[in-house]
Amino acid sequence: MKKLLAIFCLLSLVSCDSRPSPEQIKKSKDVTALCVKKVKAMRLGTGDFDAYYNEEIGQFSYFGTKTERFQFEKCLSENGVKMKPNEEK
Repeated sequence: MKKLLAIFCLLSLVSCDSRPSPEQIKKSKDVTALCVKKVKAMRLGTGDFDAYYNEEIGQFSYFGTKTERFQFEKCLSENGVKMKPNEEK
C-alpha cells in the first residue's frame, strides 16, 4: 500500500506530505470511538451504524442512515476533528 501511495504521489500533482501526525491519528481514533458510541446510543436507524478512521489515508469510513451519518459528522466537528470528503456517501 505504501509503495502504491508513493507511486501515486510521484505521478500526481497532489501533495503527499499531508499524512496526519501521531497525535492527530490518536485524536481521530479516540473521537471516532466516542462518536460511534454516541450515535448508536441515539437509536436513529437500524442499529447497524459503524465507523472507523483509516490512518493510512487519513480518512473516515462510515455507514448508516443519512441521519446517523449526519450526527456522526456533527459529533466529529463538535470534538474538533476535521473530516476529509467521504466517498461512501
